[in-house]
Amino acid sequence: PGNSEKTAKASQIANNLAGEEDTSDVNNLTVQESIKAKAQANIENIATFQKSKKCKI
Repeated sequence: PGNSEKTAKASQIANNLAGEEDTSDVNNLTVQESIKAKAQANIENIATFQKSKKCKI
């Protein structure tokens, strides 16, 4: 349970990122997973960078 909610949310986010016209990847779960993985990696990298610089943004 909850998977369809996550998928819907991922599709919504992808729609927002792609804009209204390019929805070609919205139903492509492989692309969705890739986008989520990259986003998560970016979040972790930013957190690591902030810790190493000891500054808050």
